[in-house]
Amino acid sequence: MIINKNNIDFDKISNLIIEGSTFCYPTDTLYGLGCRYDNKASIEKIISLKGRNKNHFFSLLFKDLDMLDYFFSISELEKKIIDKFLPGKLSILLLPKNKNMFYNNFIGVDDKISCRISSDNFNKEIYKKIDFPIVSTSANISGNKNLFNISDIIDTFEESLDFIVDYGDIGHSKGSTILNVNKDSLNLIRDGDIQFETIIKELNYGKS
Repeated sequence: MIINKNNIDFDKISNLIIEGSTFCYPTDTLYGLGCRYDNKASIEKIISLKGRNKNHFFSLLFKDLDMLDYFFSISELEKKIIDKFLPGKLSILLLPKNKNMFYNNFIGVDDKISCRISSDNFNKEIYKKIDFPIVSTSANISGNKNLFNISDIIDTFEESLDFIVDYGDIGHSKGSTILNVNKDSLNLIRDGDIQFETIIKELNYGKS
């Protein structure tokens, strides 16, 4: 099912997500493949669709800092990064308060989970209706180039997903920049749309 941005029923979409649907949706970087974070069958379906090795870990999308704080132990430096760059084109690895709340598909470096808060309007509207994290992994086949044209995304995933939200083509994006804080050390995990040098400068990191 294709849902055009000019004809969106957010109540209907949120109910589909709550019920466990797999879907494709816009973010402030790439289109993402998603489902609710606690539906194992849907998560396994997305792994299969992407052809992804189970040892590669998915990111999760959250509503806001309050939702992050509920699930994770957040240090002062991590809080500073979140306050400065989220919502936005950045993901940060955070340590869950209880790993048993998450499937192993999300737990990666240092037993942490890659977390982001999107500034995209679609995500803001959805989070007025739901109160749990959703999977956020790029809408492409693992190992292939990112897809920027909605027609390519539809051709690739229409037959396999429960629905695709069509917000049109997107501009070039490398995806979100991923950071990990190890004690007071700030480490770049993946280069993305926000340059690491910009983050260092904005945080005044490393300067007394």
